Amino acid sequence: MIGAAGGAAYLAQRSGGGGSSAAAARQRLAVDDVVADSRTIVVTATAAHGCSTDRTTYASGNLVVSFTNRDATGIDSVVLLAGNRIIGERERIPAGATGSFQATLQPGRYELLCPGAAKERIALSIRGAAVPAAGRDPRKLLRAGAITYGRYVTHQTAMLAGAVTALISDLDHGNLAAARDHYFLARMYFERLAPVIGGLDGDIEEGGFGPLERSLFQKHRTAGDVGIATDLLAHVRALKPKIAGMPFTGTDLSTGAMELLTGVFSEQLTGRSQPYAHYDLADAAARVEGARQEFGTMRPALLRINALLVGEIDTAFAQCTALLAKYQDRASPAGFVSMQGLDRGDLRAIAAAVQSIVEPLSRVRNKVASA
Repeated sequence: MIGAAGGAAYLAQRSGGGGSSAAAARQRLAVDDVVADSRTIVVTATAAHGCSTDRTTYASGNLVVSFTNRDATGIDSVVLLAGNRIIGERERIPAGATGSFQATLQPGRYELLCPGAAKERIALSIRGAAVPAAGRDPRKLLRAGAITYGRYVTHQTAMLAGAVTALISDLDHGNLAAARDHYFLARMYFERLAPVIGGLDGDIEEGGFGPLERSLFQKHRTAGDVGIATDLLAHVRALKPKIAGMPFTGTDLSTGAMELLTGVFSEQLTGRSQPYAHYDLADAAARVEGARQEFGTMRPALLRINALLVGEIDTAFAQCTALLAKYQDRASPAGFVSMQGLDRGDLRAIAAAVQSIVEPLSRVRNKVASA
């Protein structure tokens, strides 16, 4: 365990990025527990109670740590520890933010640390068979990362289904404000996986999110849209067996991360992503987060291949996410300011920050392909 001095030293070294809709976070009580399995550690932080997890015992193997900071202003990171050793962490998760990271856990005792929370520490038990070590072989590390990313996709898709389910209830009850919150929560999960989901079912965007956005933000109505949202949910649920059979590879991860980021230039920064709501920056932030997750699963292997490149990409992600955080607006349903309030200088700065990730990340594909 990290003692007082160790915790202070750790806090002094932190940097990074993350963020999402605080308005939607108010609605997450009904959504957070949609996914509860022994390979996903669901962490929730609140101002009143600090950090909590959906359970304290999990299965050994490649796990996803998924967290939501509902309203705790004193916490901005989640750290997974084995004794004094940091197994995984995610930084800059202010109130209203969500995120996740992956970790391979052997059987044993671990601790989850949320520095600054009302309750900072949670003891965790990992049970099951020992996980074969990937060793130093980049190919084995990439295969392990691809498996972990597959679990992340499964988890995010299930959370997407939960958000759409809540949206249907809002529409059915005529609650426009709540419907907008859950619309953006659902979009966040969708955008993080846009290349994967879009490649499997284009109707989710064109026949679901598009018409719903127009109704909620141009027509300002909920009447008549339950059928569209119900059909959207059916399409999302149909993804489960398709995703379960997808054999992700290191090349898939590098390509997917690039597609997420390059889409920011053509969709979000042009305003095409949300032509009626105009909260395209929320989609951009979700895409950066999704790309960061894909890169994160490749990171252990890339450290063996080119550690300098990893450092360059880490820095670029941190700087881009920090820049996007400056445009957060907790009063808006999307958690970000409207595109209508940005000038050309803002757009150029965001484009440059995304490009600073794209340039070094573009070199990853050849690295993993030749590993």
